[in-house]
Amino acid sequence: MPAISPADADHSNIFKNVSESATLPNFEYPAWKSISRSGEANVHYYASDGPGTGTYKLNGSGPSMTLREATEGRQGLFFFDTATNSPPVDQDADGTYDNLADEIQLEVSGYASSGLVYLNANLRTTGGGSGPDTTITAPGEPFIDANANRRYDPDEYFVDLTYPVTIGGSYVKNGMRREIDGYTRQVPWMELSSEGTYTRGANFRGVLYTTGTFANNGSWVGYGSTIATQAILWSTTSSSIYFDERLNEGKWPPSDMNLPRTIVTPWEADPRSDGSDRPDRVCSEPPSSWAAHTLMRPRLPAMRSPSKQEEAASSRRPGPPASPAAH
Repeated sequence: MPAISPADADHSNIFKNVSESATLPNFEYPAWKSISRSGEANVHYYASDGPGTGTYKLNGSGPSMTLREATEGRQGLFFFDTATNSPPVDQDADGTYDNLADEIQLEVSGYASSGLVYLNANLRTTGGGSGPDTTITAPGEPFIDANANRRYDPDEYFVDLTYPVTIGGSYVKNGMRREIDGYTRQVPWMELSSEGTYTRGANFRGVLYTTGTFANNGSWVGYGSTIATQAILWSTTSSSIYFDERLNEGKWPPSDMNLPRTIVTPWEADPRSDGSDRPDRVCSEPPSSWAAHTLMRPRLPAMRSPSKQEEAASSRRPGPPASPAAH
């Protein structure tokens, strides 16, 4: 699971026939802002203090603080609003949002956080220094999803791998196998065996999303996924983003993050069977129809290149806001 760097030329982080709309989760500003203001435990909304400040207030009141002050040493869902505390807009149609909050410069040294961060600003990491030790698991052995059901079936071929001893080592491809032929497909995050399981200091564990750019100029290490609407810019070889395959499998967030997996938003009571407005059920009874937001379940290709499996998708150059880049 080597780091991403400008020297990478084998294109193993690029996937064929992948649709961005089908692959990347939809981070709708109104929905996530609403979720952040729901009052659930470990869910936080930060209103911007306005252009030129670079600071925020929890729920729009109280002391001003930076992103680092709001998130360092903490876990949860953090939503940081635009400079105008309104949806991002691209008035001049130049492919960048005009009302993002001030760019955030995040010093890597000593920083650690986990959860889901929704940021409406450009983020630039600087400096060196690792975070606390984190258990990182490689994705399961790639397989050919012959029936397109998005899961492995025993009669489908998978790439039999020997996982590297160290996180930066090389994978060995042993051949194509099937479980019906007596082989076992390895999925390290399920087994937590020594093979494919590593320990490394990480600054952030979870999902980092920004409507701007993510520019890494430090020794940032992340485990989970990083998504930028504009671009992911990489100018150092000492950083890594390792993909957490649990995001693909509906097993995220993990229980130790103490994040709600589903947040119910509007309730809609069933009408009476006689057509009147008064519902048949009393308020204490749950209605049969409601709206809910599941926090995270992106879908990524089943067949991955074994030479760099920590990458969820390739980095892309700046483009229109609707075309995100992800790792």
